[in-house]
Formats: sequence, C-alpha cells, structure tokens
Amino acid sequence: MPDVEAPANFSIVVPQGNGAGTTGLNMLYEGFTSLVRTRYPDRALRALFQHLGKYAPAESGDLLKVTALGLVRDDQAILVPRSVVTWLDQLAPRLNRAGWQFVDHPWSFLDTDSGELVVDRSHLEVDESPLADMISKRSSREPEPVGPGRFRLVGWGVFNRGDEPLSRAASAAAAAPFVVNPAEVGARQVIDRLLSLTERTPLTGLGSPFEGDFASRLISLAPRGDA
Repeated sequence: MPDVEAPANFSIVVPQGNGAGTTGLNMLYEGFTSLVRTRYPDRALRALFQHLGKYAPAESGDLLKVTALGLVRDDQAILVPRSVVTWLDQLAPRLNRAGWQFVDHPWSFLDTDSGELVVDRSHLEVDESPLADMISKRSSREPEPVGPGRFRLVGWGVFNRGDEPLSRAASAAAAAPFVVNPAEVGARQVIDRLLSLTERTPLTGLGSPFEGDFASRLISLAPRGDA
C-alpha cells in the first residue's frame, strides 16, 4: 500500500530556552496556517487546548456559534474574517499596539439578546498547573491574553465591497454563512437572531485585504470614541 500523507495537525514553535525569562515569539500552527503569534508561551499552549477542543465540541446552548474571529480590547469586541490569520505577522503588531488582542478560540459565541461576545474556558480537562512556570513578563507591545468573560460587540467586518455599515437585512444575510449552530436551529431562527444582533452592531464591508491599510480598517470597526 502506498504511503498516505497524514492530515495537518498542530505544532508550536517556541524560542530556545523558553521560560519565564525568555523573550521572543511563540507560534501556534495548524498545518501551515499560523493561528497564534505571541510573546507569551503560556498563551500559545492555552490556545492549543482551545483549538483541540473543536474536535470534541461542547454544546453552545442559547449562544450563536460563528466562524468569525474575535478581537477584544477592555470590555469591547470586534469580529473579523477568520482568514485574516493569513496576514498575522503584519496585522498582529498593529492591532496589539492599538490595544486589541485576538481571542484564541476556533469559534466565536454570540449572545444575540445582549449583543455580546462570550469567551469561555476550554471544556477539555487539562492540568494547566505546569503553565505557571511558563508565564513570561507581560509586554507593553502585546495586551494580556483574552480570558473568559463577556465583551460588548461594537463591530463586525466582512469581505464586502465598500466601507460603510450594511443595512440590517444585508447584515443578517452576510452573517448567516458564518453560523455553524446545529441543524435543529432553523434558518428562520438564525436570521431572526442575527437581525436582533445587527440592530446594535451592523456589519461593515472591509474591501480587499490587499489594498490600502487593512490593519487600520480593522481597527476602525470600533466606532469613534470606542476605538
């Protein structure tokens, strides 16, 4: 039987001699795709636990589960296309300096009643006590990793043309393909919940990531005064 190439899996790259006093970038990859770029080794490992959890998914309850990628600053959150991780090396430093940190989860969970992004702990049973020895000094160039909590959703960007917020109906239609809730959640219910959510947070077209200052367009998803 000919050799069969194994499917892509996860790998972590850490600086040599990594530990509490080590500086450098820690990377988490799935196959050849970079998922996390961080100065904090404990963040890279916790992110691995979160992404492994997608192979044993937990129930999302009343929350809407979407594939969009979350970023958090203080008590606020924005959602962006998950494919922006393709440009993580270029985007992460700019976004971090602006105070935004990526949420290291394979999904985003939305409370459509309150208009919040809900970040939970990994549901995998993992002994995280050894990570205490890996917690590095925090850097002014990278915010703290995003911990569990609820964050007010203030912006949601999609790869639509233009840079103006979409109408509520257009926002719900653009967001619907990102929803991955179980089949028992009907299409009408999904649309109704998205309409409720986009009353507070309409979607905004981001244009092409290959044109202009894409990092600034992501940051501008937060309304003026919130950014």
